[in-house]
Amino acid sequence: MDVDVTHGLTQEQLQALTQVQEVTGAANPQREIAELRKANWNTQTALQAIFDEGGTAPVASSSAEGSSRMEQMDLDDTLQEGSARRAPASAYASTFQPGLNLFRVLAYPFSVTLSLFTFVLRIVGFPLRLIGVPLPRLPPISLVGALTFLNRARRSGDNVDDPKTAALRWVRQLEEETGAVSVSRAKDLEGETEGKGKESPKTGVLPSFYIGSYEEALRIAQRELRVLCVILVSEEHDDVAHFKRNVLANEEVVNALIENNFIVWGGDVRDREAYQASLKLAATTYPFAAFISLLPPPATRSSSTSTASQLSVVSRLNPLSPAAFITHISHTVIPRTQPFLQRLRAAEQQRIRERQLREEQDRAFEESMRRDGERIRAAREREREADARAAQEAERQRLKLEEEDRRERRRRDREAWRRWARRSLVPDEPSQGVRVTVRIPSGQRRMRVFPPSAPVKAVYAFVETLNIPTDQNPVDDPTSPPVGYEHEWGFELATTFPRVVVPCEEGVAVGDVEVLRGGFVLVVEGNGDEESDEDEEDEDDDAE
Repeated sequence: MDVDVTHGLTQEQLQALTQVQEVTGAANPQREIAELRKANWNTQTALQAIFDEGGTAPVASSSAEGSSRMEQMDLDDTLQEGSARRAPASAYASTFQPGLNLFRVLAYPFSVTLSLFTFVLRIVGFPLRLIGVPLPRLPPISLVGALTFLNRARRSGDNVDDPKTAALRWVRQLEEETGAVSVSRAKDLEGETEGKGKESPKTGVLPSFYIGSYEEALRIAQRELRVLCVILVSEEHDDVAHFKRNVLANEEVVNALIENNFIVWGGDVRDREAYQASLKLAATTYPFAAFISLLPPPATRSSSTSTASQLSVVSRLNPLSPAAFITHISHTVIPRTQPFLQRLRAAEQQRIRERQLREEQDRAFEESMRRDGERIRAAREREREADARAAQEAERQRLKLEEEDRRERRRRDREAWRRWARRSLVPDEPSQGVRVTVRIPSGQRRMRVFPPSAPVKAVYAFVETLNIPTDQNPVDDPTSPPVGYEHEWGFELATTFPRVVVPCEEGVAVGDVEVLRGGFVLVVEGNGDEESDEDEEDEDDDAE
């Protein structure tokens, strides 16, 4: 059975409800009646609240994901005697608009005429729609409603600011009204005046308000494990001006907030962000203060203790005096929040230390691995260098052995060739011939007689045979030269003065050389011993 929601309303209240319905076009007046009651049956204020609620709905839905946790915030008021959850009052409960109200009185006859005209059209159109005649559906029309809509559109510019701009504007207005400046801005001003060499003016201070949205302030409080102090005011309340000048600008209040490291966020409920915060915090009277912090969840049947935490409203109050505000902080907020926050901070510090310890251990492990890698690479490099040196030494020894073997073979071949030359190239001494005297490098002289027809090569061969050891018997000399051996003389025969070289040329006989016929003493120039020359070259190579 339907219940008549208009039962018990006076004639003036019914008339106000009719005017609101003409603007909203709502069939069910429950919402309109609720808003009118909140607005003390002021139609303009109720319409403004309805339009504000409709205008902010899309914004709230778009940010539902980020604020769903905040919407379900617990209101933990167990330490406040007599406190109870009350329905939030409209943020614009008594917004006075003199221009529009005066015009509403003047336009009231026209509004009634339009309402009657609309009523007649609906009566005529109803049977026509029943028989299928298509007629356009007329929206509710009233001059007052149209003016209300236009007035809201004109004023909506004040509520479409982003939260940061609205918060900054409110803080600046608060500074203008109180003559004080926020703590953070006061430090900047002091720095500017000191930089210019001027004495900073003595002004009051305000709390350092967070410039941003209410949700951002909540997230910071949760992330930094701090208490959030929310300050809400409404200019329609008489105590607000006193609160701003005597409480917010009170130095002891500001010091209490600073010393306890509170985050302070505030606003006027005429702004959208502050209005939404007032709804979430169930603010009914102003000025309003709420303290929000992480608190352990209440014990449940399934679990008596829990290490989880959630943002909760610690307390709410209407601070009308600095003493009440400070006492509430020291006796209510601090005892309820600091023990748990200190445990959370200690746990966070422990996690930070453990993370730092792990990072230090990881760095030490990586450094150890790096040093081990460097040692391994250095050892491998030393091994490669040692292997390279060993290979070079082995190659040098191999070449040395090969060279020694080659020299030994050449020495044997040279000795064999000399003995062969003694048998085959040096002719026997005749009784008459050319006497040749040779002075060898040792200073000794050797003399031998050669037939005049003997080639000069025989003289050179004779000099070579002087190097044959005395124990080598000529009878045992070979009859053929060594296979593959090509002999090089390695010396020249010449006279001392005047110096004339005796060339070793094919076809030149001893008798054909004048110096040989003249009996000159020939000097052996050069070592005359290839083996000695090679040994000297090896010594030079070793020295290098």
